[in-house]
Amino acid sequence: MGNGMNKSLFYQRTRISVPSRVPEVIWLVVCAISSPVVSASLFTCGLHRRLSGHSREPGRHSPCCKILPGLYIGNFKDARDAEQLSKNKVTHILSVHDSARPMLEGVKYLCIPAADSPSQNLTRHFKESIKFIHECRLRGEGCLVHCLAGVSRSVTLVIAYIMTVTDFGWEDALHTVRAGRSCANPNLGFQRQLQDFEKHEVHQYRQWLKEEYGESPLRDAEEARNILGKYKEQGRVESQPGARRWSSFQAVPPLAFSNYMTET
Repeated sequence: MGNGMNKSLFYQRTRISVPSRVPEVIWLVVCAISSPVVSASLFTCGLHRRLSGHSREPGRHSPCCKILPGLYIGNFKDARDAEQLSKNKVTHILSVHDSARPMLEGVKYLCIPAADSPSQNLTRHFKESIKFIHECRLRGEGCLVHCLAGVSRSVTLVIAYIMTVTDFGWEDALHTVRAGRSCANPNLGFQRQLQDFEKHEVHQYRQWLKEEYGESPLRDAEEARNILGKYKEQGRVESQPGARRWSSFQAVPPLAFSNYMTET
């Protein structure tokens, strides 16, 4: 198993500041143009928040979502919301999108330039991402993982992390994420990569994490089981984990694992 390091990763305390804010209407247009699937997922996520009573304040977008203690998933705007980051004690930001770069002062960044494309290889970034998230949480600090919409790329990295710190397979890890962020929907290529990770690598990653950091004080396995149990009690588990991504479109559903072809 490789060390997951790549020159495209940017990992430092940054002093770069971007004072300007992206108007929400522009951000929504960008999301819709980038992917109609992402746009529909964002609508689903927003609708769920309103039905759950988590309506936003006037002039504010929906907040980032807590997945585990000290671990959050959000979108591009969340990553620039200093007030929200401070409230959640976020000191580390893992940014994964096409133009990922540091944006705020006093925050430790891991930046991974990556497209929301089925052909994008995210597996090679799993180890560095897991290390980044875990070290932050062991310090008792908060880590935000975000992409453009907080739907696919960021969710994939968080699923890989949850699989590593628990005994969950990728489906249970996905449901654990969806319990906190209903719009979580990795694209088909990322689903396949997570299946491959479960089948071939996750056991090695768990052993590596234990050897590197010792027994974890975080009790993630117990926390995740409780979250998943409540999620299942609410009847929110789909027969096909990726089905929701396609529910609003005339398109084929996710393929079975055996139907995915290995890239050459």
